[in-house]
Amino acid sequence: LHAVLDGDLPFLVQAATTQDIRTTLMLKNEFGIPNVILDSAAEAWKEPEMLQRSGASVVLPPFTWNGRTDIDGGFMAWDTAAELAELGVAFAFSGHGNESAESMLALQPTHAIRGGLDPALALRAVTIAPARMVGIDDRVGSIEVGKDADLLLWNGTPFAPTSSVVGVLLEGRLIVDPR
Repeated sequence: LHAVLDGDLPFLVQAATTQDIRTTLMLKNEFGIPNVILDSAAEAWKEPEMLQRSGASVVLPPFTWNGRTDIDGGFMAWDTAAELAELGVAFAFSGHGNESAESMLALQPTHAIRGGLDPALALRAVTIAPARMVGIDDRVGSIEVGKDADLLLWNGTPFAPTSSVVGVLLEGRLIVDPR
């Protein structure tokens, strides 16, 4: 707890519904917690200005066909990521370990782009944004000398319906060869 209160570790809270989000932000303010990450924050779209003022980060759950999440039955609108981006709220996408094809992390940016999110911001939401949230952006999240070399090679624009991954570099080793 000292590391969380000192800002050395993030305070990650699963908060899908508006009430859970409000309660977590109240705790953030009351105890002066510097780095709060709201995980599975499906209903972040209901009070985005509150999130903006708080400085908390958001991990969005997988989009579903009906908008309902598996966690507490929260409802997430398709334009949630676009709205958070417009207000400058830090957010990332997650597949939350789901194995169903429609819930996998690789599809989450595509859904958000359909909801109005800029494709460049969608890419950031699966690269540098989550790395910054947990404080490891000095090692991962962007292409820079000295960082871990985990890269995907696409045959077109990332996340476009006509594009696919053709190469994978993991820890500097070629795992899927595009040749």
